[in-house]
Amino acid sequence: MEMVEKLRDSIGTRESLAIVADRHKGIEYAVNLVYPDAAFGICVQHLAANLKTRYKDFKGPLKTYFDSALRSYLLSEYHRHMESICGCNPDMHRYLVEADPTK
Repeated sequence: MEMVEKLRDSIGTRESLAIVADRHKGIEYAVNLVYPDAAFGICVQHLAANLKTRYKDFKGPLKTYFDSALRSYLLSEYHRHMESICGCNPDMHRYLVEADPTK
């Protein structure tokens, strides 16, 4: 939490602040305490690295579906790519849904 407090001391509080980090619960907890009105997002590079470590089949079609889902402009496109992920690896789909795609 000390690092987030130092960030607040450096930049202050701002309207519409968004902070992006990995899925570490401690970071999200500290951000929510220090910046309760800020949006908290998950870094897709960290998320992809976690998927690569966790799922040995995270390559080829699965990686393509993941990349396509995160770059979707339409919700219908996003859901189509997520369904493709589910068809290939239901556990990975569950992991992504639990990661909270709104972040």
